[in-house]
Amino acid sequence: MVINNPVTLTNATTAIFDDIDKILTNYDDSGGSKVTTMAQFRTQVASVYSYEDPDFLFHFSAVARCAISLDSRANRPVYPVTDVLPAVADPQVIPPIVLSDRFSPPPTIDIYGPVKGFMARPIPSSPSRFEDLSMFPANPSTNSGGPPPPPPQPSSPRLRRGPVSHANCSPRASPRGPDAGPSLLRRIQFSGSPRARTPCATTPIFPVFERLDKGKRKRTPASPPSSHSSARPPVAAPAVSGPTFLSGIPTIPGPMVPAQILTAPYMDDNEHLVPEDFTPISFHVNQIALLYKSDIKHHVSAFNSCKNRPANWQNSLTKELLECNFVDLRKFYGAVASSDPPQSRLCINADGDLNNVEGAAPKEITDNTHWQNLLGVLKHAYIAAFPPAAISIKKYFEYILRLPGLFQARVYWEDVRDFDVELRKEFASRPSLVWGDYTHDSLKGIDNRVLYSSTSKLGRASIPTQKYQSVQSSSRTPRLAIEAAPPSYQSSRPSAAKKQKGKRNKPAYKIRDSRSLPKADQPCNNWNLGVCPHSDDSCERVHGVCNKDGCFEHHQGSDAHK
Repeated sequence: MVINNPVTLTNATTAIFDDIDKILTNYDDSGGSKVTTMAQFRTQVASVYSYEDPDFLFHFSAVARCAISLDSRANRPVYPVTDVLPAVADPQVIPPIVLSDRFSPPPTIDIYGPVKGFMARPIPSSPSRFEDLSMFPANPSTNSGGPPPPPPQPSSPRLRRGPVSHANCSPRASPRGPDAGPSLLRRIQFSGSPRARTPCATTPIFPVFERLDKGKRKRTPASPPSSHSSARPPVAAPAVSGPTFLSGIPTIPGPMVPAQILTAPYMDDNEHLVPEDFTPISFHVNQIALLYKSDIKHHVSAFNSCKNRPANWQNSLTKELLECNFVDLRKFYGAVASSDPPQSRLCINADGDLNNVEGAAPKEITDNTHWQNLLGVLKHAYIAAFPPAAISIKKYFEYILRLPGLFQARVYWEDVRDFDVELRKEFASRPSLVWGDYTHDSLKGIDNRVLYSSTSKLGRASIPTQKYQSVQSSSRTPRLAIEAAPPSYQSSRPSAAKKQKGKRNKPAYKIRDSRSLPKADQPCNNWNLGVCPHSDDSCERVHGVCNKDGCFEHHQGSDAHK
């Protein structure tokens, strides 16, 4: 759609550059190429320019060159650009393609030009060498230790109107703090850009701004000179600037988070409280969750109407999702499986009080296909809400959905369903864990407690029928019979009884050597003999697996191999 009205064109273009400004500011403040890959940066740019745009490659390359220039100034690894125009430009190709400034934008693009230069912006010093350069493609000219290249030369402007004077403008400004001064895009000058500004406040670039009715403008006018430059303005969320909000944060416009929240004491690093295993990804996810909680109503409403929301998602679960709490799939299943309209009901909360809850009642998931479909929607929702953990989230759900079909595991999907609940509760209650990192050392043992316990479906199926009935009948034995005195021959001949017990418990088969495995994966020899003093939960080894060499059935070896 072509916009002919200059006022509408100016406002629309200003909105685009506001979003680009947030992306570049967040990229630079979070560490640039050391933290954010070019593929992740392209995903953020896609929130402004759609992948379906035929000129997406030119749009993305123009913004990416700004990010590359920021990396060059900060002595960070520099992503390579290309001078060869691909025959078929796939907008999502890996590794991403960044065109150099030698290509002229297509005639249909008239809202920006190549990067013209950077104003003075304090950049902290960085080490000359970096340990992890795996996110960059192999290129001998990349990440060289030489001086950063000069900024690209400007091309002919497209939309610049009116005279521009640089007579009294100094190329370098006095250093100041990173929180003061104009925004990043106002320090990055675009030729032909409606947001282009010179350091001189007296020379306007767009005379149309002077003709705009102030009552109809939707954008904030240029900030006055340095009278209040030391005051920190509110930060737009979720694309906020600062060291605490790093890569992967969605770049859609959000609520204005006051600076008091960002500078609160509980937001700072605390060596006495933050655990040592708090990884960068888990820190990012935790910061995003705190950002959502700062204005949860706004973010719930925005998520329920955003393009990344799953098609079959239930809006009543968005609050638990964004706050990184446990999402109960039974509530999800109750909403999608019930044909009745939602009704209010009374529920007891964690404090023991009665609350009136709107929506369908939770329903137990008894169908494997339905459970898999629900997990697919939940995976989509978690990736949309917490992009930094997208890889671990994908791996986790692939692991859970693959467990019932593994021959080595030989578990029932109902037990895997309960196993998934326990793991997601751990992720929700422990922010130091990366969401989806099911291989973490602190989570070992949950699989034995849930998948292979006597209360699981697998554990109940491994007990022989007669023995299972005898166990049930013994539990119904009268108390007087249980407390009866033992026979006299047991007390008079303790040594003989102990000797007979040793002979009876000696296995008549070769025991499988599992010493090379962790204790949590070794079958319990005492359980196979029927003399293990520990329960399924407290035993360090696995109950319910035969220990005979070459046998992996779920029976006791002493009963099955006599």
